[in-house]
Formats: sequence, structure tokens, C-alpha cells
Amino acid sequence: AVASTNTAEGTVSPASLTFTAGDWNTAQTVTVTGVDDAPTPGDPNPAAGNRNYTVTLTVNTGNTADAIYDALTALTAVTVYAVNADNEYGLAVSQVAGMATEAGGTATFTVALQTRPAADVMVAVTSQDTSEGTASPASLTFTTATWNTAQPVTARGVDDNVDDGDVAWNVRLTPSSSDTNYSGLTPVDVSVTTTDNDDLPTVALALSPASIDESGTATTVSTVTATLSGKSSEAVTLTVAATPGAGTAFTQTGTTLTIAAGTTTSTGTVTLTAIDNATDAPDHAVTVSATATGGRGVTAPAAMTLTIRDDDATPTVTLALSPTSIDESGTATTVSTVTATLNRASSAATAISVTAAAGANAGAGDFTQTGTMLTIAAGATTSTGTVTVTAADDATDGPNKAVTVSATATNAHGITQPAAVTLTIRDDDAAPTVALALSPTSIDEAGTATTVSTVTATLDHPSSAGTTVTVTAAAGANAGAGDFTQTGTLLTIAPGATTSTGTVTVTAVNDATDGPNKSVTVSGTASNTQGITAPTAVTLTITDDDVTPTVTLALSNTAVTEGGQATVMATLSHPSSEAVTLTVSATAVSPAVMGDVSLSGNTTLTIAPGVTTSSGTVTVNAADNAVDAADKTVTVSATATGGRGVTAPADVTLTIRDNDTAGVTV
Repeated sequence: AVASTNTAEGTVSPASLTFTAGDWNTAQTVTVTGVDDAPTPGDPNPAAGNRNYTVTLTVNTGNTADAIYDALTALTAVTVYAVNADNEYGLAVSQVAGMATEAGGTATFTVALQTRPAADVMVAVTSQDTSEGTASPASLTFTTATWNTAQPVTARGVDDNVDDGDVAWNVRLTPSSSDTNYSGLTPVDVSVTTTDNDDLPTVALALSPASIDESGTATTVSTVTATLSGKSSEAVTLTVAATPGAGTAFTQTGTTLTIAAGTTTSTGTVTLTAIDNATDAPDHAVTVSATATGGRGVTAPAAMTLTIRDDDATPTVTLALSPTSIDESGTATTVSTVTATLNRASSAATAISVTAAAGANAGAGDFTQTGTMLTIAAGATTSTGTVTVTAADDATDGPNKAVTVSATATNAHGITQPAAVTLTIRDDDAAPTVALALSPTSIDEAGTATTVSTVTATLDHPSSAGTTVTVTAAAGANAGAGDFTQTGTLLTIAPGATTSTGTVTVTAVNDATDGPNKSVTVSGTASNTQGITAPTAVTLTITDDDVTPTVTLALSNTAVTEGGQATVMATLSHPSSEAVTLTVSATAVSPAVMGDVSLSGNTTLTIAPGVTTSSGTVTVNAADNAVDAADKTVTVSATATGGRGVTAPADVTLTIRDNDTAGVTV
């Protein structure tokens, strides 16, 4: 059976076809006749194009004895196009063939006129969405001769780099002509779909910067942004969440980022700000994630990690002793407690292993240690646990002993090792006293008596360290550097001993000068590793063996003539350490009278210390007269002072010879 699905548009004949076993493969003709459908009065576009309908072919099962063909239902449908009769003016548009794609694929259809126009008809061809596709040519021209010749129109997709799916758009056909039947037609829109070639974009989060600092002048704020790998025709909304790692402190401002349709970068503000603390710790990690909606089904972005750099320096361990000095024994403290502190807290616990070792002057038996471990808990700065060092007493005088207390520290975040500290164990045995001794304490300048004194040193009790005494002999009262000599300078007192070894002597030097006894100050400096007090100086006496000198007067002339003069001088029998002063006088011996002699204005003579002759000038003047007489005598004497008690010299006599002649004058 042959039938039309739209008899208003077309009819078919014959109504049925019969095939026999002999002519089953001989083609039979079916005629499809279009139906003239008169336009509706007032319709501005009575012919909107071809009318599609279907011709169906079915098997009449009641007249067919073949079971195979009886089982068939409908044969392949045939689509035909009916064209309006001459009085139906308008555009005839074919079905769209092919597919417009963003990759450059094209779709085509053809356009013709339904009726012969009275004048040329120009059909403008335009795309109603140039972002999705273009149409060409820009126009079609139909003449009275070519009005029914179909002309092609090509629709080409535009690659917009936007994931927008397959988008339908229209090619508009707008006729214009001096033929009023076509100039007033409504434009015809032909629907075309552009196939999208853009993949579903992916969202990526970004942190600027990816690392921030807890505080200080460095950046403490990171800004979260989002980008699409390609544009989407649908907006994307992201809800941002930040998840802290252990011990991490920060604040989040804002949660929403938006990527507008057709863009790839987000708007909106989401920031993460570090919160400062005073605890040393490793850098902190913050996981920044987001959920995504829109964007034609975009998936959530991969999480990002923000690093918050710790700005607290690695803490330093400091050991402390309480007290820092202890005593060997007695009522004073003999135990010191070791503790440890951090200069700043750490987020990890610190373990400290303490060791006490013998230092200067100490041995292993001089102390005991109790406990070895101290612990500083995470977030704390002071230690727990007990470590002590106790002094051991001895009976030996010695220097204070040093115990070096050191430690090794471990911390999961790193730690600066502590400096060692020193514990002092004070010796409770008194330091010995050095005493110098002279044997003998008095010596003579010369002669058969002793002229040498030996210096020795003693301690009032033994010392565990050797003592060195450096001896110095220095001139004291009435002495000079030349009055003695020193042999040797060092005396040594061995550890555990009290008397010195070594030889130091002081020997008197003889001189010929009368003087007082001389003093030599013998002192010493003592050195001992445990400390010692310098000895008190002792005095050595050098006894003078020179007697008091005698003074002698002398005249330059023992006899002078009247009118002459003689100079008075004085000498010592040997030098004195003290000056001698002599006051000279002259006395006339009868029959001489005082007018016969006189002294110069100066009457003093001086003998300086250490010399034997006088200085100064004293002159005895003999007076001249005209009387003839016997020679006269004058006694010259002097008083003496100084010279360590010298006595006055013996007098000397000056003779004045008379120079007058006896006779009578007439």
C-alpha cells in the first residue's frame, strides 16, 4: 500500500503496487502530485518554503501468502518536497546539510524563490550571532529567469575559545525588490547549530605569595585567586576553605571567588594572614582548597599549600648552677643543682644530658654527680628533672677546684647546644704563710767577724703546691747600693714541705768611711698556684767597723813676716759619713797683743761627707808695725761639729817674724 502522510501537500498514485513471483524485481512507478494550497488572505508570506511530508509503503498482509513478507511492517519512508504553485510567493529553503563547527566545519542550504518575480529580488544573508558563526555570501540575487534556481548559502562556525557547548544560531534571509510581493516579506531565519570544540576548562587556585612570614617586615598576608584553563560560557563560583596544619595559626578573610562567563581570572577577595607567636617551630602548612559550581560542570580545583615561615630563631639552651661555688665541707653549701633554660620556647620537647667532668686542680674523687637528664617540655622554657654535683672533702690545702658541667641537647626542630659552665669547689684549708729569716741578722763590714747573712723561707704549714720565693735585698737606712752584694734570688719550698731550698746570701762590702750602722731590707715575693701571701720584709744590719776620725789643722806657712799672712786648712784622718764644720780662731801669745794678728772675714772650714780635706778659706793676717821687737807667736785653734762626734783639733802655732831694725834716730 502507498500513502501520503500530508494529503494537503501532496497525493500519491497508485494506491497500491502488486509484485508477483515473476516480476518481483521489476520496478514500478509511484507518482507524487503536489496539492495547490491557496494562500490565506492577508498572509504577508504565504509560502514560507518547501513543505516536508512522508510517503509510506506498507505490506498488505491479508493478500500476501509469503510468511517472510507478512512479517514486515513498514518499508523505508520516502521524503518528498512540495512546491507551492505560482501564486504562492516566498522563499524556498532546503534542509540544512552538514554541521557548522568551531573547528571550521560548515553547514549548507539552498535558497530559491517560490514564484517568478516581477523584478529582480536581492536576498541579504546575515548571521544573527557572529560570535558563533558567519554566513556567506552576503547576498543572493534572483532574476526573472533564475528565480527558481537554488543558490547555496554556507554557514561556518566561529572558534570562540569558550566552552559553551553546541549553540544554535540563525542565518537571516531578508528579501528586497521593487516587486511589492517580495519587498514586504518577513525575513526568514534558518536555524544552524555550531558544534563546540572547547574542552571543559579546569580551575586552578593560586597563592600570592605561596610563602608568608609570621611577622616582621616580611609579607604576612597571602591572597588566594583562581583561574580557568579556558573560557566558559557559564560563571564559576568557588568557595575557598583553609585547613591549618598542626600548631598553625592564621586568619581567613573572605570565602568566595567568582570567574565571570567568558573570562579566566577570578574576582573577589580571599586572604590568609599569619598570626605571630614566640615559639620556635618548623614552618607551618595551610591546605587551601575550594569547591566549584557552574562553568558547565567544572570540577573542584586541586588544593594548594600555603607555607607560613616560622620567624623564631632556634632556641639556645643555657645551663645554670645554683650555687656556682660550693665548699669542700663544713656548714656551708656542698651541693650545687644544675638546671637548664631556653631563651625562647620550642614547639618540641628538649632533652638535655648533663655531664660533670674534673677541671682545673680537680680529680674524679673531688665530687660526685647525681642524675644526668633534664627535660624542657614543648612550649616551656625551664627544665624539669634533678641533676646535682656534690663536693668531696679532703685534708689537703690546695687551690679551689673546677668542675666543668656540660651537656648535649636534642630537639626535633633543632637546638643550639649549651655552653659549658664551671662549678667552683672552694678549698677549706687555710693558705700557708711565708716567713723570711736571716742568719745572722747582723753582720760586720770586714774583719774576722761574720760578713755574710743567709736568707731562708718557711711556711707555717705545708701546701699541696710548690712555693717560689723571689728575694730582693734593697739599701735601707744609711746604706747605699755599694754597701752590700746579693748572691742568688730564688728560694723554693716543695709541695708538702715547710722549709726552703736554694741559696740566697747578703754580703757586706767594707769601706773606710766612718758612719752609722747600715740597714738592708730583705723582702720577697711568693708565688703558689693556690695563692699565698707575700712574706713580711726583714732587716739585716751591717755594723760599721770604722772609728771616729780625728781632725788636724794645718797652716800654709808656719812663720810669716810682719805684714804677711798664712792660710788655715783642716784634714780628717779618714772620711766620715757626716760633714765636719770647723770654726777657726787666732789668739796672740804674750808679748804679742791682739792687734798683732787678725782673721779674714770667713772663719769657717767644712769637710764634706766622704772626703778628708776642708773647703773654704780662712786667712791669718800678721800686722806690720815700726817697733823693733822680738818675734811674736799666735795660737790658731778651732772648734769642730759633726763628723759623727769628732773632737776639736789640736792647736797650731804661727810665728810672726819682726822686720824692724834696732837703732837711734838723730
